[in-house]
Amino acid sequence: MFSKWYIHHFRETCLLAEENGEMIGFIMGFLSQSNPDESYIRIVMVDPASRGKGVGRALYEEFSKSVGMLGRSLIRCVTAPRKKESIAFHTRMGFIIEPQEQEFEGLPVCLDYDGRDGIRVVFKKEL
Repeated sequence: MFSKWYIHHFRETCLLAEENGEMIGFIMGFLSQSNPDESYIRIVMVDPASRGKGVGRALYEEFSKSVGMLGRSLIRCVTAPRKKESIAFHTRMGFIIEPQEQEFEGLPVCLDYDGRDGIRVVFKKEL
């Protein structure tokens, strides 16, 4: 899921977190070409040993700052409905779950989100 082309083409919105010269997390996102006020977070990962230390929060805050300076006022992202910790994290970060026609385990979900039978919880956050 970590592709070098993201960094090559989306340098301002692909960020790394380091500690003692080692990568402990990253966020990969981009600016929407179709919707000029939107940005999208594609993937975020934090080393399990570094979780709970604010690394994810810092990456999201820096991404928000970067896309805001680039003229974007909305961030979108998704997660799987089974990832309860991810859903709680996004909610704490000020994201709201977008309403959908379907539900899964009490959550609004988008069925076949990515064309591969992916059921996703869809978030948005206004800056």
